[in-house]
Amino acid sequence: MIAALGAIFGGIFYLAGAPLRNDMALCDAAIMATLKAPATYRRVPSSETKGSLYRLEYDAENSFGVPLRGQGYCSISEDGTSAEWLDLPDSLK
Repeated sequence: MIAALGAIFGGIFYLAGAPLRNDMALCDAAIMATLKAPATYRRVPSSETKGSLYRLEYDAENSFGVPLRGQGYCSISEDGTSAEWLDLPDSLK
């Protein structure tokens, strides 16, 4: 009985976070499309959200294998099917 209630509440909480997970997956794909070594991409768990606009940080290697931290803004389209990434230049970070 307790396990069933836990599963129900866990499912509800999981479904409640689905839009955010979808947005983050779209943002991750948009960021990786701009990287020299997308397999080294790792989103840093610090973000700022304003509606469908996310400020994100990530770590990835450049073409020489040097790890770098990048940051910028990801915006999700109105229909929620695509994302656009704007990498901040070093002078604005």
